[in-house]
Amino acid sequence: MLIKETITETTVGSLQGAQVAAANGMESDYQSHDGQVMRGPTMLLIFFDDEEQIRVGKGSSVHVEGRIWHVTNVKLGPVIEN
Repeated sequence: MLIKETITETTVGSLQGAQVAAANGMESDYQSHDGQVMRGPTMLLIFFDDEEQIRVGKGSSVHVEGRIWHVTNVKLGPVIEN
């Protein structure tokens, strides 16, 4: 069964009941599902249960509550320059 969730930056979402905050979107290095270091848009996921923090990007996988969640997209907001 395919379940899709979207968590927007600066909000809290739920992955099968596990509360997760998304923060600090930026271009950065991250690890893909197969361990490769990639570079691109990323988001910091903060898990409420254990305060674990993971930086993810397109192609990352996260293990939550016995399930594997695959990151299919990270969309960054507009950059405001002074």
